[in-house]
Amino acid sequence: MDETPGELIKELKRELALMKERYEKALKDQEILLRELERLREENEKLRKERSNK
Repeated sequence: MDETPGELIKELKRELALMKERYEKALKDQEILLRELERLREENEKLRKERSNK
């Protein structure tokens, strides 16, 4: 089945929109993970200080 240029453009636009959604979700997920990593680093540092004070 041959697609017309207009159909190809529509399909490419749909694919591009999906890629954009996935990219934006990945950025949000990355932000969440970076915040969690920072929280864990702070907790780790706190625990190290507590251990060294014993």
